[in-house]
Amino acid sequence: MKTLKLLSALFLLSFMSVNAQDHVTLNVSQDAKLLFAGDSERNYGLGTADISIRSEWQGSQYKYGYIFAAPEFEYANLKSKYVRYSINTGFTLNRLYKDYDFTVSVGYGMIDRSGDGGYGSYGGNLQLSKPIFKGVKIFVDAEFLERGDIDTFRLSGKFGVKINLI
Repeated sequence: MKTLKLLSALFLLSFMSVNAQDHVTLNVSQDAKLLFAGDSERNYGLGTADISIRSEWQGSQYKYGYIFAAPEFEYANLKSKYVRYSINTGFTLNRLYKDYDFTVSVGYGMIDRSGDGGYGSYGGNLQLSKPIFKGVKIFVDAEFLERGDIDTFRLSGKFGVKINLI
């Protein structure tokens, strides 16, 4: 069943990438807490890597924004392996405010902890981005994530860069 869901998601993504109307972006972000403060409760020091790589495939532009699909990969340098793969969809308001874009997205994915077969995970993001150069934006992101591997919800604050590829 997991394989069928993954194949269906990949088919949908390949269809959307061929039919993307305007932009494809590459987003790279880091969990702010783990980078700047660590997590003393779990014994992760300052500078712990928790990096997400996401590609947003923009659909048609509407009056105030656009719908997108986004595959995502996350890796955290924890004591035991933490890798998350997800597929997300959302809406970006890019014409409502002059200097900022506001994005809301939801997604579903799998968390792999040390090759244990994976845990289902769903979540949502609220993102605020600002252009700094043509085709480059910086952003802050609040991520609400159901962590199937530890049976709880987590809120993470991330920051990163978004680069237009197409």
